[in-house]
This record gives sequence, structure tokens and C-alpha cells, in this order.
Amino acid sequence: MREKPLESWHRDEQSYFEGWDFSAFKERFWWTENQPWSYMDRAAQLMRQAHAVVDLDTGGGERLLELRPHWPAKVYATESYPPNFKLATRILASLGVTVVDVASDERIVLPFADGEFDLILNRTGGINSAEIGRILASGGTFYSQ
Repeated sequence: MREKPLESWHRDEQSYFEGWDFSAFKERFWWTENQPWSYMDRAAQLMRQAHAVVDLDTGGGERLLELRPHWPAKVYATESYPPNFKLATRILASLGVTVVDVASDERIVLPFADGEFDLILNRTGGINSAEIGRILASGGTFYSQ
């Protein structure tokens, strides 16, 4: 008998994953058309012009690590999911990146100074627009997918 969608979603919700490894869900992936732009290419361009960047909800840090050749002097990341926080810390901390454990909540107050970053990356995470505005330097860029 075929499993009902709601039952499979509940089962998937309980599955363990870390970082961007969603192989446990490979049968449920959806496909979209290729976009005429690349998040990673644009993020690399922006990083080359930045002095300080924070990657919000970095996952396991894999995508930020791919951008390493373009990192500015000051690089931070945030993550709320405990397995991803551990993975991101393991991957990034030895490279000088400070990984900050934050709650996953749109009301989150980020532990950064006003205007601290001239580039804020957020590939897929939730955001608190007031906090983005607070920690983004004047003339800085908030880049989100």
C-alpha cells in the first residue's frame, strides 16, 4: 500500500540531516527550470568588494566554504539548527570564521553591532528585517535568494 503524503511528510520531518545533505529526501525533490542567474556567482562578486560579511542560516557552512577564495577579512556565520551549527563550526572555525548559534525566530536579535557588516548573505533562511537594517552598514548590501 502506498504511503499517504501527510504520513510521509511527518516521517521526513523526523529524519536526521545535517548541512545541505538532503539525500534522505531524494525521492521527494522537486525540479525547477534553471535560472538565468547564479546566487553563488553574485555572492562571490559582492564578497570581493566587502570588508565584513555574515552568512545568515549558513546550514553546515558548505556554501560559504565554496566562496572562500572571495572572503573578506571579517567573516561570520549564524546557524540555528543544532546539527548544522556543529557541522558549520567544525568546517569553518578553523578557517577563522566565527559561527554564532542563534534561535530560529523572525524576532531574533542578532548578536552584532549596529552597522557591523557591509554584506549580509541569506540564501534560504528566515529574516528579521529590522535586525538586517540594524547590522547592515550604510551603503551595504543585503543579498538573499
